[in-house]
Order: sequence, then structure tokens, then C-alpha cells
Amino acid sequence: MSEDSEPHRPLRQIPMSEDSDPHPHQPVAKIPVQLAVDRLRILSRIDRTRALSALLGDWLVIAAAIGFALYLDWLPATALAVIVIGGRQHALTVVTHDAVHFRFLADRGLNDWVAELLAAWPVFLSVRVFRIVHAPHHRFLAEPGDGNRRAWRTHAADGELRPEWTYPKSRLGLAATILRRAALLTGALWIVRGLIAPFVVRRPASELIARAAFYGLSAWAIHALGAWVEFLTLWVLPYCTWHMVAQYTRLICEHSGRISLQPGFELTRSTSPGPLGRFFILPHNIGYHLEHHWYPSVPWYNLPKLRVALRDDPSFVSGANIQHSLIASLRQCLR
Repeated sequence: MSEDSEPHRPLRQIPMSEDSDPHPHQPVAKIPVQLAVDRLRILSRIDRTRALSALLGDWLVIAAAIGFALYLDWLPATALAVIVIGGRQHALTVVTHDAVHFRFLADRGLNDWVAELLAAWPVFLSVRVFRIVHAPHHRFLAEPGDGNRRAWRTHAADGELRPEWTYPKSRLGLAATILRRAALLTGALWIVRGLIAPFVVRRPASELIARAAFYGLSAWAIHALGAWVEFLTLWVLPYCTWHMVAQYTRLICEHSGRISLQPGFELTRSTSPGPLGRFFILPHNIGYHLEHHWYPSVPWYNLPKLRVALRDDPSFVSGANIQHSLIASLRQCLR
């Protein structure tokens, strides 16, 4: 059953209060559709089996793609593997994103450490460093305190959008924006930034030692196997190409272009594509972005149910910008 076909449930519309234990990343601005507290608590429950199963599935796909490319040793097979692996690297980033919001595992210590080891560190991220810039993105969306201004360099020092993030664009301009980021250099810079960021923000020594050990042991294993060429071809290359395509396409769809004229709905678009779009660009329901911004306590696997609940309010039906393909969302960012 899809989210569109699930029966509507009557909701007791009450404002969020201290008794509802609001999520620490809840937006400061008023949410236009206030969800019943008891319903929100149900949707916010963490299912570790689903979370860990999804993470395992991502790694199994990566392993299969690497095995496929190595076994055939054929350029088209390698090219396909690069796209598949890049898409799953983005999926690992999405798992990291849920951990940033404390939605991966219920125990917050395990939430951070397991996600670091199995999702974040392999793609040159840090859950705890990511949280520093991502929490204010949720709290102060489109305001000067928005963490995306720092993480993605969306704005100049005077507060104006940089040309790269100014929309609408021509078709050629949009394509050039995405392809330029997929031309290796941005990915290489992300790797360097990801490796040094925890040291720059002065994370605890135990965390830095564990992270250094992770990368040191990984490098030792790659060297012992004589697999540096394979590592560069089937991990670094996917990261610097298709992973970048997925990252920038997703971000453009989330917050750029014409979104909505209704107050409270104008800053975030949701994109729910078909199976191919989900696999290659928007894994783990990351396209349910309006719903996620309003209620960051809801883990990714419950976001379709959250949308159904929100649809009981007519203002959500009339105001929410929900597109069902990536092309439709990107078209709203064109002149």
C-alpha cells in the first residue's frame, strides 16, 4: 500500500508543547500544520531492525557492484558500477543524516558510534561534525543562522545568494551546475574537508583517535591487498562523480526555484520519484523533505505515514509542493 492509498486517520489538532518533548532540531518558525502529539510520538519511534537492515542492504549492493565490476573487468561494467556505488554512497550519507537527527538507533551513544563506523566515516563524513551545521539548518531555515549557508556556501558575506544557488536558471545553466560538481574536483575537496573537519572543530581526543585508527587500518588493508587502483576506481571515483550528482540534484530539488506561494510552505519542496529515482538519487525517503523539515523526529521509514497524517489538514493539500519525479522538481527551477 502506498502513502497515497493508506486510509486517513482523524487527528486531534493541538499545538506542540513542552509536554510533547520536542525534538532539539525542531524549527523555530511556527509549523503551519500542527500534528497531534500522540500521533507524532508513534511516528517518531525508532525501529532499529529497519534502520540496520537498510544499512546492510546498502552495503550488500555496494559489494555486489564491486564484485560485478571486478569479475567482468569490462569498461561498461565498471561505469555502471561507478553509478551504482555512487548512489549507495549517497544512501550512506542519508543514513548518516538520520543519525545526525538521533533517528538511527534509540541509544544516542550507539546511534553516533555505529553510524560513524558503518555509514559516515566510509564516505568521509562525521555524524557529530555534520550535526553542528545541520541542526541550525533545521532550526533557522532560510535565516542568517541557517547551517546550509556554511556547509554549502550558498550565500556571500553580504547575505546574498551566490550565483550558483540563484534560481531559476536556464537548462544549460542547471546542467552545468550539476556537471561541474561531478567533475572530480568538488569530490576531492569534500574528501579532504571531511578528513580534517573533526580536527578543525576540535572534537574529543577519543573520537579523533578512533577516526584516525579507522582510516589507518583501512589504508593498511588496501595496501596489504594491493588494491589501491581498485579503491580509486570503485570508491573514490564514484564518490567524486555520481555521488556528487545525487547530492547536488537532491539539494536543488529541496530548496530552489518556485516552491509555493502559501506562507509556511514556500521554502521546501518534496520529491517522491519512482523506483529508479529513489535508487540512484533519492534513497531512504530523503525526498520527503517538507515533512522532514517540519518534524525531524520522524525517522525516514515513517515519512510516508507522516505525509498521510498531514494530508488531513486541507492547508497541507493546497500548499505543499510535492512532485512525483525529479524532472518535475527540476523543471520548477528553470526559467
